[in-house]
Formats: sequence, structure tokens, C-alpha cells
Amino acid sequence: MGQPKGLLDVDGVPLILLQIAAFLNGGLQTRVVLGAHASQYRQVLPANIPIVENHAWATTDMGASIRLGMIGLETVILTPVDAPPASADTLRTLLALSGDGVPTFNGAPGHPVRLSAPLRYGERLDTRLAAAPRVAVADPACVGNLNTPSDWEAWRASVRALRSNIRG
Repeated sequence: MGQPKGLLDVDGVPLILLQIAAFLNGGLQTRVVLGAHASQYRQVLPANIPIVENHAWATTDMGASIRLGMIGLETVILTPVDAPPASADTLRTLLALSGDGVPTFNGAPGHPVRLSAPLRYGERLDTRLAAAPRVAVADPACVGNLNTPSDWEAWRASVRALRSNIRG
């Protein structure tokens, strides 16, 4: 992709800021966990957003970053930066759950996910979520991934189409 995915431009706004806005608009307190490219991300992140940095990101796994981000928290809504931002309805659905949960669209699991307790040392997120309840949402973006240039362009085109439909 040529640059960190969270810094990719969506109509003049870095993707990570759209992720943060979705969470804040959903009434969630937001915390960002940084690893690779932390200094570049810090340049665009608002001063009021708490940041946790995994300085050992190159020698640890995603679970280490999740554990760092969850320090002091019991329940979190967790998303990778390279997924489309969650809809408000998806966030509300996850918040209404009493335990872990995974949103689904047409039966496919997606993001963000809900963790109702911190990830234990050595525990893999995918293993833990394998047993988590699935909850259907009406949000096709929840199953989107922005891993390749073609994924990115398809998602950006869908965002533009949605905006033009809203504007009339």
C-alpha cells in the first residue's frame, strides 16, 4: 500500500481518524494502541486521544498490543485499523451484549469485536473469539478488509457512492 494503512487518505482524512470518529460518535471512550510507524501516527492523532505504545511490536504478537491497550479496562470494542469504520448500529449492537461478541454480515464474521475481559497472557484472540456469540448486523462494511490496493479502492468507491446517495 506504500504507507501505513491507518494513514491512507479518505477524502482528505486519514483512515485512523475515521475509525476514531466512528467510536467517538458511538459514545465510546477511545484508546489507540500503536506499534510500527508510531511516530507517523502521532503526527495525526488528536491530543485528547489516549495512546498506548507497544515498543516491542517487532518481537511480540497482536495479543501483546491488545493486552497493553486493555490495561485498566474490563470491556473493549476492538478493531484493527485496516478494517472499514464501524457503523453506529454495529457499535450499539456490540455494546448491548453481556460478554464477548463478534458481528456478522450474511453469516461472515467481522469487526469490530467485543471483549468483556482482558486477553490473558498467551491467549490468542482468534481462539477466544471462536467461542464468542455471533450477532447479525446490517452492516456489510463489518466484514470488509482493507488489505490490498483493490480492497482499498473498492471500499473508497462505496464510501463515495454512499455520500453521493445521501446528498441526492
